Amino acid sequence: MKIARVLILSFFLFHLTIASRAADNLGANDPNAAVRYLMALGWFIPPPKSVDREFSRISDFAELKNQSSSAQEYLDNSAQTKALQLLKRGGACPNCSFNPDSSLSDDSIPPYERLEQLARFANVSGGMRARDGNFSEAVDLFIAIYQLGQHLEEDGQIYSAMVGYGLRKNLALVSMKNLLGMNPPPEVRTKLMQFLNALPNPVLGSKRILERERVIMINFLREVKSRPALLQGFILVEASGTQKLTRNPEKMCQENQITLTRALLALQQDFDPLPATVTANLKTALLAGHYLDKFPVCPGGGRLGTTHRADGKLICVCSKHASWMKSDSQNPDVPEDSKGMREFVNSPEYDRLVAELVSLYSEGIALDQSDPDYLRKAAELGTRVETSDNVLIKTIIPNFAKILECQKKLDELINDLKN
Repeated sequence: MKIARVLILSFFLFHLTIASRAADNLGANDPNAAVRYLMALGWFIPPPKSVDREFSRISDFAELKNQSSSAQEYLDNSAQTKALQLLKRGGACPNCSFNPDSSLSDDSIPPYERLEQLARFANVSGGMRARDGNFSEAVDLFIAIYQLGQHLEEDGQIYSAMVGYGLRKNLALVSMKNLLGMNPPPEVRTKLMQFLNALPNPVLGSKRILERERVIMINFLREVKSRPALLQGFILVEASGTQKLTRNPEKMCQENQITLTRALLALQQDFDPLPATVTANLKTALLAGHYLDKFPVCPGGGRLGTTHRADGKLICVCSKHASWMKSDSQNPDVPEDSKGMREFVNSPEYDRLVAELVSLYSEGIALDQSDPDYLRKAAELGTRVETSDNVLIKTIIPNFAKILECQKKLDELINDLKN
């Protein structure tokens, strides 16, 4: 019986190996890159936070020789090979959608953080291959990282586009430049130049992104008329004869609570248990360790502190506002659907503010990159967003002028590589 089980298991493993190799030689059954990226994450073993931060700071292949023993041990894990293979297969797909069932739904958000971790790992892996003279595999990985960034942009929302922009600008293009500086074989240089020359012009489709964002925003603000509580999380209406609109300080505070909690959990992942020298001054530890760029504060005058979660981990709470773990409906101070909000969203003033917001999107879409004053006009548009007295523009709309500037920057970096 034992021999029979061994034979069955051996046959099963042999069959899987043959099927896997056969699949490598077959064309894609599904052209959606998101399928491969999600499969890659299934195989990918995320690095410890300290190693991931180390990877994020590498900007030159020469820095690879200064890696910590933890980073080297992580990179030596051959189990990650499948994740890199799937990343490259995803990059070769013609389109990408993490939200295939609806072009406007926001129910399915790409796992940005893990995709960025995968890209940083692939970038360092490619640098090591280039350092060892394996330029062909290195350039394939750098192209795959660029394509991941491109695909995130094509997923359609401004935040996705900005994540994709960062992957291309800070990882793929930097590593491509480093590789070209190492005088790779002619065939590798040719492959990279063919890839760069085939990219669309402009490489970042800001018009398409803004058009999609405009549609999403119009649909959201239209739905608010029948569900005013949707807007309650962003602004408050004070009904006192004259309507006064303000950003919801509790919403702003809860966003800061989440930021601080993520930093605390990352710190506790690197130090478990936390040394007394760290807990005595968490603010200094979080800033010095680059877990935070700046320490968040409560915009309403509350004090951000810490409490222990059920599993013993420290998380952030505020002395004044409800915890970020509770919904607005659980807080009696923030009604789900106030009378003032219902009156506001059905008023001519609301329609005027919405029309002004939509018009601003249209101005961004109409900007011509070939215009010599393109960057100046984009910057002026960004200033208008930041200084607008329209509470919808100031509170809900992202400063999309930034993506117009990024489009120009990405084109310049690619042209420098080609020349």
